[in-house]
Amino acid sequence: MNSDSKFIYQFQEHTIANGARLEINTNARFLALLSNTSSSDIHVEINDQPPQKFPKGVAIQLPLDITRLVFVNNTGGSVTISFSLSNYIVYDNRNVINGTVTVQQNPISTFSTGQVSVTNAATQIKAANTSRKRITIKVPVGGQAVYIKVDNTVTTANGHLLDAGDSLTLENTGAVYGIVAAGSQTVTYLEE
Repeated sequence: MNSDSKFIYQFQEHTIANGARLEINTNARFLALLSNTSSSDIHVEINDQPPQKFPKGVAIQLPLDITRLVFVNNTGGSVTISFSLSNYIVYDNRNVINGTVTVQQNPISTFSTGQVSVTNAATQIKAANTSRKRITIKVPVGGQAVYIKVDNTVTTANGHLLDAGDSLTLENTGAVYGIVAAGSQTVTYLEE
């Protein structure tokens, strides 16, 4: 690969004999090992660092001073690998996982909703709740801007701006406050 700043993504596939090395000159920022025909991990050297195990399905950010990658095959047999090099994180659906993958779902069993009229003084939208996973606050379309903060020192100068039609989701168990510049504005919330 060259040092062309327009480079975005490159996919490569190579077969490496046992004990052999594959050297790649690159200035990419991300490396993803998409497949490996061996049941053993391949090793990779970054610049002149010692080789490290690199399992398939893993992506890593490369150092800024990257110039060279070396794939080292010590798997005991010939191996074919496919990998991507990119300047940005690229999600690639070519990863194949053999075996069992356990997926844990955490369904939301309860939630509460409500509306609060936020005034031009710090207004508590929702009290602290240690069971809360997240809270979403929405300003209705056509409403005025509301400023949000997780303590009662909220002002129009230090709060997070929510314009009309905007919503904000916080993963926070503490109290949530809002304020408007003048008058009042009703906001809705959904607490999970």
